[in-house]
Amino acid sequence: MRDALGYAGKRVIVAGAASEVGLATVEILVELGAEVHAIADHRPEQPALASFTDSDLGDPGRIESAFARIGSVVNAFFDCHATFDLDRLQAITERVVPLMVDGAIAGVVSAAGAAWVREMAATLLATTPSVRVNGVLEGSGEAPYEVAWPLVFLNSTRASGLTGAALPLR
Repeated sequence: MRDALGYAGKRVIVAGAASEVGLATVEILVELGAEVHAIADHRPEQPALASFTDSDLGDPGRIESAFARIGSVVNAFFDCHATFDLDRLQAITERVVPLMVDGAIAGVVSAAGAAWVREMAATLLATTPSVRVNGVLEGSGEAPYEVAWPLVFLNSTRASGLTGAALPLR
């Protein structure tokens, strides 16, 4: 697939990579040429990963060890956990934003998470305007790729003018 979304050679992290949406997101990003670092509580069945960290990211120490393995520059972060956890997303965001020179964060969020996305986007616009944050609202019944593709788009160079959005799915 041609890299119309700007992922070729970019370093991306997919947290919750073993969930259905996470697996679909990893597959799309690998196909687009991204260097994918997966974080999950068990290894996803994707042989083309740049790295895998076995961690549920439930505590700050595990977040630190996961990021220490990945390195110092991240272009995009995806939170694809099956359940939305505001505390987890906040802790990860605090760790990943300093690694981004020009980057984007997207995740599957709840209605409460949509408010967080807007709030975090406003904060980042004031402090780190080169980093964007967006989300896809949790729905019901969408196939994994119907969620993964909007996430991939939101973090792509094609959506570089978009921040603070929480896209509803049908």
